[in-house]
Amino acid sequence: MKNDKYQKMRDCINPALYLILLLCAVMALLFLLIAGNNTFAQSIIPRFAELSVNEGLSQSSVYAIYQDKAGYLWIGTADGLNRYDGKEIKVYKPVIKQSEAGFSNFIRGNVCEDKNSNLWYVNGTGIFCYNRLKDSIDVVYYYKDNTHLEERLVFVDSAQILWSFNINRGISSYNSSNGEMRMYPFPFALPKNMRSGDLYHHIGNRIFFSVSAYFKDGYYIFDTETKKYQHVEDGKQVSNIFSYGKNAFAQIEGDSFVVNTMDLVSVKKIPLPSIPKIGKYIYHIVPDNYGRIWVATANNGLFCYREKDKKYVHYTHNNAHQQSLSFNLIRTLFIDRNENLWIGTDGGGLSRLDLKPAKFNLFPLNEGDYPFLKDYFTKCFYEDEQGKIWAGTLSGLNILNPKDYSVKNYRYDASDANSLPGNYVT
Repeated sequence: MKNDKYQKMRDCINPALYLILLLCAVMALLFLLIAGNNTFAQSIIPRFAELSVNEGLSQSSVYAIYQDKAGYLWIGTADGLNRYDGKEIKVYKPVIKQSEAGFSNFIRGNVCEDKNSNLWYVNGTGIFCYNRLKDSIDVVYYYKDNTHLEERLVFVDSAQILWSFNINRGISSYNSSNGEMRMYPFPFALPKNMRSGDLYHHIGNRIFFSVSAYFKDGYYIFDTETKKYQHVEDGKQVSNIFSYGKNAFAQIEGDSFVVNTMDLVSVKKIPLPSIPKIGKYIYHIVPDNYGRIWVATANNGLFCYREKDKKYVHYTHNNAHQQSLSFNLIRTLFIDRNENLWIGTDGGGLSRLDLKPAKFNLFPLNEGDYPFLKDYFTKCFYEDEQGKIWAGTLSGLNILNPKDYSVKNYRYDASDANSLPGNYVT
């Protein structure tokens, strides 16, 4: 009787409606399986968007990236300041007198925003301010000698004071309200073979810096409130120092990484495996919100350290791929509010990578990525025990390895008795 009851119910349902309900149930099940698999959501195929001189960037070497309160992206290059609104680039350079010989538009160090939404940067020429009301660059302070060649802006404090780091001079301050300039020389003798580079960052009102990547003299802290220096971890070789969130910094010791997360009270050390063949040649490290740490290198592209499986993924420029990393020499990294990773290169402009897990991944990225794929008519799928995806097409069998996105193609070859018997794999 029970079977007859359900049979009558099925007879009352329209066959087309029954098929639709069945398909919906299958789709719902697939969605739950995919949504519950976090590794699938994070195993994305990288598609780098490029922003270069072809799109209006004033110069192809990018040394500073900052997103202001209004959401504009500011890009400091070797020849001027650029503003990107998501569609167009506008270039800003100060108007100077012809008598000011040796003037430079080279921007290194940080681009910082004050409480009036004006932007500041410094270089070997002087101190500059983007005036929001005038929409132009002002030369606020002009250096009168060449001892400021290594000047780098670190931050602007709540009192509108600019704090700069100079590896040859020390820490300096400039009060934008009254024009007062002060110098705080290093209280130590500088090593002979100093590395001139960006070995500094700040947390709150404290500036962390190292004066040499080649000597085991640790690092230093300068407190902008007490105006005092502190020597930390003497005897350890500190190659680089990086910002790591609001209350943290990262350092590299020798060829291995040690990320020190600091809340100004406690220190937690997170050891990162060393990256082969790059040693100390690291320019920047930033973490994202998905358990990944991004590492910018000199001439060896971009590395992504995944904390979950403790492995690195390597990204480099590839002429055969239109959406690969634009250049392998990377100077700076920046993550904006929309969770885009901006990669400032020294010669290839900017690359952008969306860090958010994609809902759908397109494979391949471009038809030119895998020339042997004659068509994209996929007839069947299979996943083997190693996680490789087998796809049958009208042009043979393709096997995709999700770990490195490599594809092997198998097809009929009249001269090879061990090849496929035909190219139609359905």
